[in-house]
Amino acid sequence: MMTSFIWNMKTLAIFSLIGNVCIFTGLVLVVVYFFLHSDFSQDLAPLRVGTLTNLPIFFGMAIYSFEGIGLVLPVRNEMLHPEKFYLVLTTGMCVILAGQIFFGVFGFICFKYSTEAIITFNLQKGVVGSLAQLFVSFTVYLTYPLMFYVPIDILREPAKRKFSSYHSYTVEFWLRTTLVLVTFLFAILIRISSCSLL
Repeated sequence: MMTSFIWNMKTLAIFSLIGNVCIFTGLVLVVVYFFLHSDFSQDLAPLRVGTLTNLPIFFGMAIYSFEGIGLVLPVRNEMLHPEKFYLVLTTGMCVILAGQIFFGVFGFICFKYSTEAIITFNLQKGVVGSLAQLFVSFTVYLTYPLMFYVPIDILREPAKRKFSSYHSYTVEFWLRTTLVLVTFLFAILIRISSCSLL
């Protein structure tokens, strides 16, 4: 929660950089796990194509995988050379797409039809699997404030107008605290509902 009170985009970039190093390390560990636990001598399981009723789920997952797109405008507004923004955006999206295709294909080769929606759920308890899950979890913790930047940017001015009798820092502090607690509440509710479905 404390990292959500960082207000400066340049400071958030440092956390994002550390988060990127962690996610890269976690992904390298997942790739190591793939190659340690895959039997490439076996034939691949036949690929089953879903029905049309599953198509909305596919598009939802595909769009969600690019969920960082909400940061596009704030990042562009903070760039030193905004004219290079489209090159940066295109390069970033291509790298993300290539990574998703890679992990989808090798995840299917390694785990066949038991592949989970989140690939780290397939990793067995061991050094490599536990480290990969730790690095991915730490990435979420470090990059949450950056994802948090957009809703705060949208809600800051209306909240300051509504509570104009209070100091602007006090209003922003309580706005950030409320949004973090709402996010936390949703995470708990999702976890409880997913446990009750099992």
